[in-house]
Amino acid sequence: MASEKEKHVNDAPAAVHDHIKQCVTAVIVTYMPNLESLSSLLKTLSGQCERMILVDNASNQNDQLSDLAKAYSCTTILLHENIGIAAAHNMGIIEAISLRSSHVLLMDQDSEPAPDMVYQLLKAEEEIKTFGHKVAAIGPEHRDARTNKPSPFISSKNISVGKVSSPDANARWCKADFIISSGSLIDINVFNDIGMMEEPLFIDCVDIEWGFRAASKGYQCFGAFDAKMIHAIGDKPLLLFGGARQITMHSPLRHYYFYRNLMVLCKRGYLPGSWKAHVLFKSILQLIIFSTLTKQRKEHFLMIVKGVYHGLTNRLGKL
Repeated sequence: MASEKEKHVNDAPAAVHDHIKQCVTAVIVTYMPNLESLSSLLKTLSGQCERMILVDNASNQNDQLSDLAKAYSCTTILLHENIGIAAAHNMGIIEAISLRSSHVLLMDQDSEPAPDMVYQLLKAEEEIKTFGHKVAAIGPEHRDARTNKPSPFISSKNISVGKVSSPDANARWCKADFIISSGSLIDINVFNDIGMMEEPLFIDCVDIEWGFRAASKGYQCFGAFDAKMIHAIGDKPLLLFGGARQITMHSPLRHYYFYRNLMVLCKRGYLPGSWKAHVLFKSILQLIIFSTLTKQRKEHFLMIVKGVYHGLTNRLGKL
């Protein structure tokens, strides 16, 4: 019996799949990737995208990555230093534009898209546009690789921040403030109005900033519930209350970038006050937890404080 994913693929006309492969260029950004997982990702994407561009942030695996990319006819951009996720995405996007792509699909190395993900994203985008929406980016429903639980889409209201994760039977898509970069499908033409990814942020909050900037220019991000992807978020989670509550963990360095960039974004007028208040409150609670309940509590605390200070004083770029 065919799986639900296979049914979606088989229901799609062959001409539609051909159209997809002629239009979409996948941009995969890597840093010290697991080569077996990366091979699986490239294999999956090769059946959904006409072209693939691999941008590696100085992993020192040039020979292995070149051989792997060659096996899947994937263009490689092998960097000599880690320039960050935003700059790496921009390099791939510029290359995709030069190839006359209609769309770019941004991907992380640790994501597992469903076999029909790109088709479902394009199908949803086409339907959404019939309602007159200016689509900035559209992304799939992410499921955590460890728990298989879906990550909600975030949608800010005037005085609150909503989470959308369990649609009714008739809901195929929803509005979102931003889309997690991995799995996001973006029409090449919108970069003319919205602009590229903000490189000084380096990593963390890049997709958040771009989504809110798009909204300030009259565009809207969307989540597509029929498009599926498994995504590894952070490191091993911190378990609280006997495992009843889990908090995504990152390294002290990643917490530096998140808190720094959060401070930067909170000073910008095009981000809604409801989102700022929600994230600041949540981040203060997490600061207390990271600084008291983790093995590297001192390192987490010092890096977060440094991040807050650098964010308030506008010190950006790579640490």
